[in-house]
Amino acid sequence: MRKSILFSLLSLIAVLAVACGGGNNAAGGNAGKGNAGSGNAGACAGGGCGGGEAAADAMAFYRKAGNYYMTKSTMKVAGNDMVTYSKFEIVKSDDKGYVAKSTSYDKDKKETFSQEMPLVEWPKPVADTGGEAPKVTTTEETIKVEAGEFECIVMETEAAGSKTKSWSSKKYPGLPVKSVTTGAADMTSELVEYKAE
Repeated sequence: MRKSILFSLLSLIAVLAVACGGGNNAAGGNAGKGNAGSGNAGACAGGGCGGGEAAADAMAFYRKAGNYYMTKSTMKVAGNDMVTYSKFEIVKSDDKGYVAKSTSYDKDKKETFSQEMPLVEWPKPVADTGGEAPKVTTTEETIKVEAGEFECIVMETEAAGSKTKSWSSKKYPGLPVKSVTTGAADMTSELVEYKAE
């Protein structure tokens, strides 16, 4: 349960870092299983995202109630694979932020936990504190997962002895497609289903 909520939050942070860090736009991408949407290109929420003209709205996916994604996570612990599924659904979205419901499932997709999360306010520009940031590199890549084929922005981070590589949809900014973490525990999470309008 905590791992699925943590993955959802880490995915959101990774998407924000990529989309607000350099001139990425929402053009292109391939829809997988789910409803194809508009792509929702626009300016970053709250301004100050950098990225030059026409930077993608990193929060576009979260601005439409009813959008959701489901991921399958596999974690290797002591040589054994632990499989879980997580669904993250936007329940409400307005000018203040969004409310989401997080649901965890076991390996057979039987619900084990569900919780509506409190309001998440839209991000505001962050001042540079001068501190040392984690090492981050970004590239682009097209990958295929159970939910389909996606043109992605790929972000690789390294901090505290762990390395994470995250793929986020270019067509649907904010939609996590895949994440691979290596370190103390190895974990892979892939998109298996989504709805984005």
